[in-house]
Amino acid sequence: MPCNCIPKTTTMTYLRWPVNLSCIETRLHDTQCPFSIFQDAVNDLSMRFSMCCMALRTKAHFALALSTGAGRTSISPVLEAYRLVDQFYSPAFCLMGGFLYCREVLPPDAGEKTAAALHKMFETGKASPHDRPRDGSTLLHYFCRAVCTDNENSNNYRYMLKRLLEYMPRAAAEKDDRGLNCLDHGISCYILVDVFQALLDQGVTMSNDNYAQYVAMTGHESRRRPYALEESLLECSDHAKAFTLRSEDMLKSSLTDVNYTGDWSENRYSLYELAALTDWRRGCELIYEQGIENIVTSNSHPISLLALAAGNAVDSGSPDVLSFWLDVWFELDDPVALNQLGNLEDTLFVSSRYAHREVVIAALVKQRRRLLDLANQHFTPEENWHDENYLPDALSLYIVGALEAEESTPHAH
Repeated sequence: MPCNCIPKTTTMTYLRWPVNLSCIETRLHDTQCPFSIFQDAVNDLSMRFSMCCMALRTKAHFALALSTGAGRTSISPVLEAYRLVDQFYSPAFCLMGGFLYCREVLPPDAGEKTAAALHKMFETGKASPHDRPRDGSTLLHYFCRAVCTDNENSNNYRYMLKRLLEYMPRAAAEKDDRGLNCLDHGISCYILVDVFQALLDQGVTMSNDNYAQYVAMTGHESRRRPYALEESLLECSDHAKAFTLRSEDMLKSSLTDVNYTGDWSENRYSLYELAALTDWRRGCELIYEQGIENIVTSNSHPISLLALAAGNAVDSGSPDVLSFWLDVWFELDDPVALNQLGNLEDTLFVSSRYAHREVVIAALVKQRRRLLDLANQHFTPEENWHDENYLPDALSLYIVGALEAEESTPHAH
């Protein structure tokens, strides 16, 4: 009888320079699954090393992949050599630079003419699709780093990308000396959405390094513009895959071994922060329902969850996550948890520059009414300055101080 286990992957990078050393652990079954005794975990250890020789104008890549687990062991050595070029003098890179960094609006046929000239260089041997600068990047990497603005030249850029993928199809998935592929280079510069989709269609994977930037760029855009993003294209943890694909089952499965919200391999953002960035309220609810302690690592993004949700509401066009955290805020008594969520005043400051500030204003009114009720319950009639048509604002701190002096901690603190 087949099981319903969802494979879990964990990526660990041990070294980036001068040797890139990383390990991907894949657990095919849950620990309680009877099939786990046959196929427990598969570990893929990969090592890459690049060597440049300026005298020979050659760059060589050495790679070794060791895979163990599930009753087997395999070793895959790789040796590749490329011509080393200076991108400031290489005919192909100079041609592409003039095309990409032209300060004027290009003619409608500029992409076609530049692609034809590039093809001629490849035919005559003046340049090669496999040429590499010293950083190990390709001409396609160079292109993706520059195409970051949707302007009058966008159609020419799209045409050029189509031709480049025909001239050098392997280059889209190849990685430079830092372990970044074309998609990673493009995301770091906020690549054109059409170029992004074309690279996904080519089967280029999303690496773990730039996942957070991908979330910031496409987390909300994907609602308006669907991306052909599949699980096989994500080289990141199961947590990150769950948020990207909005999979409740995958998120529930990945949370079984999590002790706190910063306990995972993507150390730039906590689980709650990713749920806010992807505007996935249900993801927030699932984490909260699991009772996972909201402790984050020192590498986590410092902005409060309320302010983060407020800032992202304008991009998503929806205050769902913001409303969820505001509801939670009124339920909490723990000062530490409240501090992590942030205060309403700072959240209003963030919202005042964006949309949905009325959601925060409504929460502030609710807070002030509760504070006023507490004041009326604890103060004597002589101390009661309550006006039916007035909500405390500047005097809120005075009321809180008076309540604390009477050892009556206000719930809406």
